[in-house]
Amino acid sequence: MAPTIKAGEQVTIDYAAYALARPQRWDVIAFKPPTPTNIVVLKRVIALPSETITLTTNGIVVNGNFLTMPAFLSNAASFPPDKLLPSMGDVVKFPYTVPSNQYFVIGDNWSNSFDSRYYGAVPVTSILGRVMNK
Repeated sequence: MAPTIKAGEQVTIDYAAYALARPQRWDVIAFKPPTPTNIVVLKRVIALPSETITLTTNGIVVNGNFLTMPAFLSNAASFPPDKLLPSMGDVVKFPYTVPSNQYFVIGDNWSNSFDSRYYGAVPVTSILGRVMNK
């Protein structure tokens, strides 16, 4: 999640954040990755259930509209799927419709992040909580 969260930096996870609410766009969530491991992954939600997303060199397109990145994300740069490293695995085909009860997530370091571009959307059942603001 660099540059937002640097390697070795400690964060707080609110495990109750989604007990009565759903993740929102731009939230940083903690979740169990799709491969069976004992790690927790932190990524940013950029598309919600049932939305159709496309990543382009000009930015994120959701349901046909370009998203405006919030000011606090000025350090993140768009990185289109055609520039991804094939060595990290298969790439999701765009446009991609997020299944119901799932979220499309991406790391803030777009050029070096193993995220939904590779393994698809994250099921709500895999989400552990929301990463608290520093």
